[in-house]
Amino acid sequence: MRKAAVTELDHLRSTASAARKRTIQQVEAVLRTQTDVILSMGREALRDLTSEELFWRPAPTSWSLHQSDTGWVADWVEPEPAELPPPTPAWQLWHCCLWLSMVIDHSFGSRRLTRDAFDWAGPDAGLEPIFELHDRWRERCRNLGLARWDDGDPRARRVVPVAGDQLSARLAWTEH
Repeated sequence: MRKAAVTELDHLRSTASAARKRTIQQVEAVLRTQTDVILSMGREALRDLTSEELFWRPAPTSWSLHQSDTGWVADWVEPEPAELPPPTPAWQLWHCCLWLSMVIDHSFGSRRLTRDAFDWAGPDAGLEPIFELHDRWRERCRNLGLARWDDGDPRARRVVPVAGDQLSARLAWTEH
């Protein structure tokens, strides 16, 4: 009788693990499809933006970027204000590139990249850096083992506004 119960428990664990893996794969497929649609629409809608349009200020207090001897410098204050000033499209593009670079580094790299160390390619690069970073993120996430999805590394600096440091949470946030 005891052997049958152990066999049944092993079967239940195996079935639950297979169902969990299928669920993760289904969620991943939905998130990837959503991201593909958003990126495709963004590429189409924004491909012909000029520098003048990228640096358009929707308000006098808008956050933007400024070129210095060392590269591009973004408007930023610490701590962040409760209400951010409306950013320029260039600032938003910079912020997306910064965030994707940091989440890749802090998920798969040295975990040392900071905002101050980030080097933005500039407005002439257009949207391509976002697509390249997203492709890099996807490549790194591809074929992760199931155990790695729940890998919560307490040393990891949180770079996404979600609870915990699980890779699954970072993937869901990045693919949203």
